[in-house]
Amino acid sequence: MKTNSGLVKVSVIIATVLFLSIAIFQILVLLGVFPVSMTWGGQFETITPVLMISNIIAFFLLTFFACVIWIRAEISKGRTPSKFFFVMSWVITGLMLLNTLGNITSKSALEKMIFTPATIILFVTCLIVSLSKTK
Repeated sequence: MKTNSGLVKVSVIIATVLFLSIAIFQILVLLGVFPVSMTWGGQFETITPVLMISNIIAFFLLTFFACVIWIRAEISKGRTPSKFFFVMSWVITGLMLLNTLGNITSKSALEKMIFTPATIILFVTCLIVSLSKTK
């Protein structure tokens, strides 16, 4: 796939928006806006100190994933990403596939309904970016 093809550009924008939206969602769960049962496979009813830390880590990881995919897609003009971004884009793509499988098996109906489609879209968009060629 050509680096600056329309499909890659659309994919990176969709992935970035989804990653950042889910990152913000993690903070909103932490603040009690959404129930913790919508996350972590629906295994928990209340937020514990360990879950608080997990949500904060998830926020930073998701933000990092958005940055990696953005850089890997070479949206930053004039820069070819380092090998790190090529490798990490594939790691993130694999994680989104695993995350999708986790969401499908979640005990939470809301998590299944909302996050399964989101992680499928993230998997596909990250795959498109990971498959794209450099300049």
